[in-house]
Amino acid sequence: MNTHRIDRIVACTLCLGLLIGVCQDANAATWNSLQNKAKGLVGKAKAAAVGEDFDVDVIISDLGNGSPPSLGAYDLDIGFDPAIVSPMTVTFGNLLGDPGMPSETVTSFSFSPGSVDLGQESFLTPTRLDGLQSDSFTLATITFKALAVGTSPLTYQNSVAFDAFGDPLASNTEEGSVTVVPEPTNFALGLIGMLMLSCHGRRRRRL
Repeated sequence: MNTHRIDRIVACTLCLGLLIGVCQDANAATWNSLQNKAKGLVGKAKAAAVGEDFDVDVIISDLGNGSPPSLGAYDLDIGFDPAIVSPMTVTFGNLLGDPGMPSETVTSFSFSPGSVDLGQESFLTPTRLDGLQSDSFTLATITFKALAVGTSPLTYQNSVAFDAFGDPLASNTEEGSVTVVPEPTNFALGLIGMLMLSCHGRRRRRL
């Protein structure tokens, strides 16, 4: 785990939810979603089976497409229900610089009960960031494990973002969730058992 701290990007804090809009002056951008890719489902309420690992993408969109505004730094706290899902790892994208090259970018993530904290700061020039970034891209992918049946919120909590010049981006939010369902094998066995009991009950009544 990368334990570097990102002092500049934690200077201020905003409360954010699943859908985040960021803007600077008249330019508007959107932190699109915590997009759960489990089973290829789409929409706000996603599903995974107990015991499965699933990925949640942190996506930003509505930036400049090869032009300002581009993203230079961010710090996000993402909330979840620790009784239902557990974070395993974080994989950072490369559009703020190569995460393997400290001269280009520094990354940070940590886990605490009910929260994932992740952040990244780019050392690339604004011109280079503009050239790298499209209007929509994945910042990072968080891998979770589904622990128990239920629905866990996926929410941005204390969060902040900066453009390529280090100016803060204001934000607004909307929440989402992931639904954990029974393990497919156990669920199927349960249905078979219920059908057998139902058939047995009907046979006894006919006798």
